[in-house]
Amino acid sequence: GIEIVAGRDFSDDLEKDKDNIIFNQMAIEQMGLEDPIGQTVQLWGSNRTIIGVVNDFHLESLYKDIKPAFFRSSSRRMNAVVKIETSKTMEMLKTIETYYKEQHNGLPLDYQFMDDVYNQLYVSEQRVSTLSKYFAVVAILISCLGLFGLAAFTAEMRLKEIGIRKILGSANSQIVVLLSKEYTKMVLIANVIGLPIGYYLISLWLDNFAFKFELSWWFFIGSGVLTLLVAWFTVGFQTFKAAKVNVLETLRSE
Repeated sequence: GIEIVAGRDFSDDLEKDKDNIIFNQMAIEQMGLEDPIGQTVQLWGSNRTIIGVVNDFHLESLYKDIKPAFFRSSSRRMNAVVKIETSKTMEMLKTIETYYKEQHNGLPLDYQFMDDVYNQLYVSEQRVSTLSKYFAVVAILISCLGLFGLAAFTAEMRLKEIGIRKILGSANSQIVVLLSKEYTKMVLIANVIGLPIGYYLISLWLDNFAFKFELSWWFFIGSGVLTLLVAWFTVGFQTFKAAKVNVLETLRSE
């Protein structure tokens, strides 16, 4: 499935192309060849003719830059890569295993699936991703419980103040805004402190990769707005409940 950008692929006759070679674009670029097709290069003491150039692709993990690579045609194979239709995987594995045992005096076939090999390159990232999701959920739940408790305590402590304000003409919506204002300030201050730190830590992590996406400002603005909405939703019930309190009960002397 690697794209050929110039020249041709190897033919089915291995002997026909035994003295030919195919490079990737990075190799051609580093060799400084302008028109590589048909040119001769020396590999391990033998002259080989360039018959094709393929698009650059990752030989290793995304932590590393794309490197120069070449392909040569040979009947001496230590390993083989076989492309199998998904619907025929088990059937083809049995066929290959039977053929392998026949050719190697009954030795067992040792094989791996390519997607498993690639996934092993990013096991630590997958683990960090899973743990981050769980820790994020736990942190949000703890924060919401703390906010809910703080909102309930504050509303209880300010019941008389709320009653006086209502007598002086404050509407329920004004009371809700008044009580929510403090929590809004706290969340905004937390965002001002946390978002730059988050940007810095994520940038450090992304710097480990040779290929990465650019961090956009709306990632962090969006998360800040989301935390604000969660905070409003958490304290909203308590503030609305406090705003609806009976004035006579709150101002009654014990």
